[in-house]
Formats: sequence, structure tokens, C-alpha cells
Amino acid sequence: MDMFTLKQTQAHWIACCRACGHEQALPETSAAQMPVEGVAIQCERCPSQEPCVYPDQTAAAPIN
Repeated sequence: MDMFTLKQTQAHWIACCRACGHEQALPETSAAQMPVEGVAIQCERCPSQEPCVYPDQTAAAPIN
């Protein structure tokens, strides 16, 4: 089950927790490698976590 949705800004990726709604920026190193390797995410506010998240096609375009 996908616990996070991802969106891309000009500078980085942002993960939004579906359980509590918290948005957090992903680390620069993870953002750079994400399209190839995916990234593990732990919510900063609740126990939700996702072992390996990949951006989908709708998250590919940066948000202005």
C-alpha cells in the first residue's frame, strides 16, 4: 500500500504522508537517485513508513 504521494518541485522531491497529511522534503541525495533506485521514507510525525517509493509518471513534471 502506498503510504506517501510524491511531488517534485524545482529543487527537490516532497513526500506527503497519506495517514496524517504531513509533507516533508526528501534529502538531496535521495532525490537525485530516486528515479533509479527508489527511496525509503519514514514520516516525521507518525509511524507511517514506506520501504521503497518510486515517483510515478504524474510526479515527473516539476511544480512551479
